[in-house]
Order: sequence, then C-alpha cells, then structure tokens
Amino acid sequence: MRKILLALSLLILSIGNNAAQQLFTKVQESSISASYRSQRSIFPKAAVFIKTNHEDLIDVLAKSPSEKKYKAKRASKELVLINPNGQYELFKIFETEMMESGLKKKYSEIKTYKGFLKSDPSVNIHLGIGKNNFYATVDNGDLSYSIDRYAKGQNEFYQSYFHTDYTGEEELSFAQCG
Repeated sequence: MRKILLALSLLILSIGNNAAQQLFTKVQESSISASYRSQRSIFPKAAVFIKTNHEDLIDVLAKSPSEKKYKAKRASKELVLINPNGQYELFKIFETEMMESGLKKKYSEIKTYKGFLKSDPSVNIHLGIGKNNFYATVDNGDLSYSIDRYAKGQNEFYQSYFHTDYTGEEELSFAQCG
C-alpha cells in the first residue's frame, strides 16, 4: 500500500512540475486604469487585453531549460499565452541567446527565449523578459501576432494583436532594450 501511495505521490509531483503555466488572464480594456490608458503607445486596429503578474512570469521563465538542453534532451517549459482571438495557446519554450555579447553584458537582466506551438511545431515563438517588460512574437504566416506591453511605465497589462492589425505608426516595445 505504501508503495502505491508513494508512486501516486511521485506521479502527481511530476505532473505538477511539467504542467503548463497559465499566467495570463483576459481583461476588458475598461478595467485598466485611466493613467495607463493615457500612456498607451501601440494602437492596433483590434487587440485582446491581458493581465499578468510580472514577477511570477519572471520566475516561471527562469525555470526554462537552455537551448543546449532542449537540443540534447528535448527538454522545454510549457507556457500558455493568449492569442488575439482570445484563445489560449500552449507553447514549449527554452532559453536562448539572441543578443550579441556586448548587448547581453549591458542588459544582463533581459532574458530571451524561443520555442514552438505544442499543437503545431511549425509555429515559432520568440519572447523576452526584463525587469520592466515582456514581449512575445509568434510567427504563423498571416496569423502572426505579438504580445506587447499596454503602456510604458507598467508591466501588468499587455495587448495581444495580429501583425495585420498594426499600422506601424507607433513604436513597438520589442524594438527597445529594457
């Protein structure tokens, strides 16, 4: 009986450790403070607004294996993101080096990741996080989208939007280091 309980406990722990982290929730734009709305810098034609706890997101992403471990053992971290249609998508991600050494040294707090959609490995994702910002870009042909900070000066609210809904007149946050 003890062996069975021990085996079940280990199974539950392993499932919990490998379970996808759902750190984003959909919100109505009206729930975002007026001061943030006045600082918004990206205005796609349509977007889904989402909220996260930035510190929790940093902690979860820090547990992602390196690209080297991914290539050797196919180890990855699962992360759930919200696409511009408001649907949850499960990605397998791992940490990677995207910055050249000089930039990496200057912005050591910024970590970068890449991966793919679990249900369709041809859909790629690149994401990054620092102490003040998170971004993600999903490459899926005509359905490619980004998740960017809703407004400068905060790291709680984000917007998920298709690239086809972005006019390009505003500055994208992923183009900034920090």
